[in-house]
Amino acid sequence: MINAQQGKTVQGASTLTMQLVKNLFLSPQQELGRKVAEAVLAMRLEKLFKKMKF
Repeated sequence: MINAQQGKTVQGASTLTMQLVKNLFLSPQQELGRKVAEAVLAMRLEKLFKKMKF
C-alpha cells in the first residue's frame, strides 16, 4: 500500500515463500503483475506444503 501511495518501491514485504516463487518461477522485473502472480503462487505453495515447526 505504501509503495502504491509513493509511486515507487520504498518498502519491501516479501515472505520467504514469495522470494522462493520469484526466484524459481518468475522474471526479476519489478512490476505489479509479477508481484500479484508471486503472491498467488506463494499462497498455493503454502497450501500444498505444510510448514515445519521446530
